[in-house]
Amino acid sequence: FNNDNEPAVTLRVSVNALKAHMNHGDREGSCPDVRNDRYSDDYYRERNDYYERIQESREKVLYSQSILDYAVQRLTDSRVQLVNMQNRNMPAAEIERKKATVVELEQNVSLLETLIGVTAGLLVNKLQ
Repeated sequence: FNNDNEPAVTLRVSVNALKAHMNHGDREGSCPDVRNDRYSDDYYRERNDYYERIQESREKVLYSQSILDYAVQRLTDSRVQLVNMQNRNMPAAEIERKKATVVELEQNVSLLETLIGVTAGLLVNKLQ
């Protein structure tokens, strides 16, 4: 590979020296195509893959956030329904079922918030 702004070079080494060269980044065979600057095509591929993974992670966080928003809305609606049921003196069994639904939604929302927070934190750490 090229070093700084120098062009790439091809080295011929003995079989005995091959492993040492491979361990510090040399490659067996012809030099890969190199752009007219200091970075190899492998570097550009790795960099593009890295940024594509970050973009994919960001999209997953945004999608997860929309799911969380939906879950929060359902939780809010269920809480309002529970209060209305209690105010209308609905049968106790129906009120208990609605309470169980509210508790389950609260747990789901809490879990989603935690997971999204962890994922977003990991994404931020990748960007630093």
